[in-house]
Amino acid sequence: VTGAVTDSMLGTGISANLYFQFIDDTGKVYFDSTITDSISGAFAGYLIDSLYRLVIRTEIPYPDVSFDTVCVSPDSVSAVDIKLLPAEILIVNRDNLARYANYYTAPLDTLGVSYKVWAPIEQGIFPLSRIVVFANKIGIWYTGRTMVGNVTGQEQDSLIAFLCSGGRLLITGQNIGEELSGTILFDDYLHAILINDSINASKCFPDISDTLGSGMKKLFTIGGAQNQFSRDAISADSVANLFLFYDSSLTIGAGVWYD
Repeated sequence: VTGAVTDSMLGTGISANLYFQFIDDTGKVYFDSTITDSISGAFAGYLIDSLYRLVIRTEIPYPDVSFDTVCVSPDSVSAVDIKLLPAEILIVNRDNLARYANYYTAPLDTLGVSYKVWAPIEQGIFPLSRIVVFANKIGIWYTGRTMVGNVTGQEQDSLIAFLCSGGRLLITGQNIGEELSGTILFDDYLHAILINDSINASKCFPDISDTLGSGMKKLFTIGGAQNQFSRDAISADSVANLFLFYDSSLTIGAGVWYD
């Protein structure tokens, strides 16, 4: 199998790891793997005849992709050329076992928005200075079941620099307020105030008079991923906007936005 992974606009090579998996296998067991040339993006590998799923893990900021149609027949050469554009959005998967990404990627797939998923538990801390190279300068940061270490001190500093450079951030999950309350990021950049570090609430209600809340409907915090057990009640400071609540009377805050 030969081919190249390149930037579809610039034609430059993309550094990537390629993994070949038998099409009927499940999990993360791969038959073989190879890497691209860092300059040309070219790769080559020798496989036994079969049908393969090709999983490509690319360098920042390109999206990771997979293909289910690599056919290798005896004494043949299969050509696979992949052309990619930089992803539009970065998703930081802070779950302690790198789970739940599909709850974010599936809606983005429906919208036709490209993304790069980064799981620090597997890949190390993301170099946040690189978020600016994503097409839309947007970062989604979710915590999953992680209870501590949702945003390290080093990551807080980098997120502040990212926001100061015009970046946009959605940070969501459990224990964010409990862990970050009193930090410069939480107080001075997210403009949130921790009210209670443990709320038992199954629903969230938007303030339909709010600019952001007006485009939302009632949400459920049970069902779905079922991954949050320590919800924070929060409020907004004098310059931010409290737009999401745990109660229909709009008194117990669940979400804040600030521009």
